[in-house]
Amino acid sequence: DFTYAKDAKGNVYFTSDRGGEFVDKMPGIRIDGRNKYFSEEKQDRTGREYFSVYKQDSTGAISEVMSNVPNTYNFSDPSYAKEAGVMFYSVTRGITKEKKTRDIVVSPEIYYSTLNESGQLEGFNPVPFNDSTGYSVMNPFVDEESKRLYFTSDMPGGMGGYDLYYAEYDETMTFGSPVNLGSEINTTGDESHAFRRGNKFYFSSTGHKGMGGMDVFVSDYSATAFSNVKNMGTPVSYTHLRAHETKAN
Repeated sequence: DFTYAKDAKGNVYFTSDRGGEFVDKMPGIRIDGRNKYFSEEKQDRTGREYFSVYKQDSTGAISEVMSNVPNTYNFSDPSYAKEAGVMFYSVTRGITKEKKTRDIVVSPEIYYSTLNESGQLEGFNPVPFNDSTGYSVMNPFVDEESKRLYFTSDMPGGMGGYDLYYAEYDETMTFGSPVNLGSEINTTGDESHAFRRGNKFYFSSTGHKGMGGMDVFVSDYSATAFSNVKNMGTPVSYTHLRAHETKAN
C-alpha cells in the first residue's frame, strides 16, 4: 500500500496490490512499463495483482476505485485537485501493437478524471505529453497553489534516468510544456515522487548522496528555485533499503 490523497469530503485514496499472488512463467508488466509482453494477471516485480486505487470513507470502509481508461493494468498514484474536482493518476495500458508492429515497449501515462459525489471517477483525459511507447510519464502530484502538475519521466532531454518535471495548467486544464526541475533536484540517477508542502519540496532519489538505494530528500522551495537539498535520514531513509522501491519501479 502506498500513496495518499484526500478529496473534498475527507475520503482517502491510496494504491494497493492487495489480492492474490500468481505462479506464472509469463512476465507481468512492471509499474514503470518496460515490457514487450506481459501477463494479463500479474505484475513482474512482485508476482502479485496489478496495482489499483482504493478509497477509504469516513466509516473506514474500503472499496476499489475503477479506472475508466481502456485496457488498464497498473492504476496508481492518485492526486486530487480540489478546486477542479479532478483526480490525477498513473496507468499502464495493455498495448500490444502500434502502427502494425509488436516491437514496442509500454510505459506508464498520466490521466485525470472528474471525481463524482460517490468518490468514483467519471470519464478520462490524458495529459498532452504522454507517449506510452516512447517514454514514461507517471507519479503525478498536483500543486493547486502554483497551478503545477509535477511528475516523473524519462522523456528525451533529461539529465539521466528518471527526472522530475512540472507542467503548468489553467482552469480549463490546458497544460503548458513540461519543465525539467534542473540540476538542483535532478541527477544522472533516478528522481521520482514529487510532493510539496508550504516552502518544502520532497522527492525520492538514487542520485543524490544517500544511505543506500533510493532515499527520500527535502529541499527548500520557491516559485522560481529549489535549494538546500538534504537527505531526510533515519527513520525515513535507511542504509541498504530502497525507500519507496515499489513506487519508483
